[in-house]
Order: sequence, then structure tokens, then C-alpha cells
Amino acid sequence: KFVATASGDAGGDGIGRLTQVSDGKTLFIVKHEKCWVNSVSLSNDYKLIVTASSDGTARLTRISDGVILCTVMKNFLPA
Repeated sequence: KFVATASGDAGGDGIGRLTQVSDGKTLFIVKHEKCWVNSVSLSNDYKLIVTASSDGTARLTRISDGVILCTVMKNFLPA
């Protein structure tokens, strides 16, 4: 089992973290610079992680290699 958490640090960087519940080991980290991560979600197969940050961006990242597959910015969404 896994838990996904969202946070920010004193420097203003946001972290999306995937942690293994059994031993507390961090398995994957997604970092958003200069903004807090507000939300994190995992795909049903645990292969993808989505993070949403305070600057209005959302990132879809593949967990196996850390490749960002898609970034959506609030300015590109319809009103």
C-alpha cells in the first residue's frame, strides 16, 4: 500500500511524495519550484502521479522514470 502527500517547504518549493506505508520509505518525489503542491493523485495502476500546485499548474508524471508527460497551466483552461 502507498500514500501520496502534498506539501511545501519554507523556501516556497512544493513536494508531491509517494510513500510506502509498510516501512515509510519514500518511493518517488515530484517537485514544483516556487509554489506549493496542493493536491496529489495516483492512477489506479500506480504508474502515474498527478500533482496540482498553487501557481495553477498540474503535472502528469510517469513514476517509473520521472518523465513529465504533460503540464497543464491555468491560463490554458477555458474560463
